[in-house]
Amino acid sequence: MKVNPSMPNYKTPICVGSGLVALDVIYKDGKTKPNFLAGGSCGNVLTILSFLGWNSYPVARLGTDNEGKRVIEDMRKWKVKTIFVEQDSTIKSPRIIERVFENKKPKHRFYLKCDHGNWLPHRKSFLLKSLQNIQHKLPQANVFYFDRANPSALETAKILKKQKAIIFFEPPKFLHDEVFLKCLEIADIVKHCYDQSDDTERTGVNIPLEIQTKGENGLRYKAKFLNHKMWKEMSAYTVHNPVDEAGSGDWLTAGLIHVLFQERAKHTPTEKRLEFALKFGQAMAAINCHYVGARGIMYNISLRQLFSAVDKVINGNEISKIMQSIPSRLIKMESEFSTKCKVCICN
Repeated sequence: MKVNPSMPNYKTPICVGSGLVALDVIYKDGKTKPNFLAGGSCGNVLTILSFLGWNSYPVARLGTDNEGKRVIEDMRKWKVKTIFVEQDSTIKSPRIIERVFENKKPKHRFYLKCDHGNWLPHRKSFLLKSLQNIQHKLPQANVFYFDRANPSALETAKILKKQKAIIFFEPPKFLHDEVFLKCLEIADIVKHCYDQSDDTERTGVNIPLEIQTKGENGLRYKAKFLNHKMWKEMSAYTVHNPVDEAGSGDWLTAGLIHVLFQERAKHTPTEKRLEFALKFGQAMAAINCHYVGARGIMYNISLRQLFSAVDKVINGNEISKIMQSIPSRLIKMESEFSTKCKVCICN
């Protein structure tokens, strides 16, 4: 199955998303000047989809601070529709520090405290009362993606499910409260880490498509709509000398959505199509490991170059050799040229 970089002739697909939208503060090689990029699982997935040609609409709550402005500016650079991003002067925008290391394992590490030892501001959920103001303005989406279980996300899922959207739930961990279980029940696809498999079984929820990621060991999936009784395993693509593995799961998610759900009409993917979609996402995830940041691909190579590389990866070419043959285009990342800490709550 050939990778086609162009979008089909029908209407541009739409993804609405809710969850973690934050400012990524990325330090490389111990340098004091970080890059500031839009991040968080929801922020990354929707921005990647916009890069792939989708119309993306994050539903999120940020502060009116500089960090929130940086997130919005970076998303708009990639044509993300930010009309449902609420800026609230009573809160601080969430932020996450990532440090990327050379010749070390792990290659990167996330920090929720700044260098002064203070906790960084964390995510604030989009409020139900705010959802009431925008629910009639939400577009008819192909997909609703969310990564946090809260009342407003659940209500958004209900609204868009009635409009025949695919509901994609990607929780960072499993909970067992009422809202979380309702999120599982409404989801068409649930993607999570392999070590949470016992939690899945304990819920008793019949998940149409469940995907469990296993890092460098690949993934496994079970599609109830294809009458799978057992898990199907898929190996990961080998990445030699990765630069930064951050964001791999987000590229896998975006690739899966991009391949399977560009047509708004709900249909059942074939086994072959589902397997290709997973390989497509895995290939993008592997390629992104050659760049700094969760969405490093987007700042270094074009969409056409990406699709060409994905095609070669899927067809068995060695990733490192593919990447050496691609000239970098280098889109400027936002940087801070001050040694003063401007990403913590102590200022």
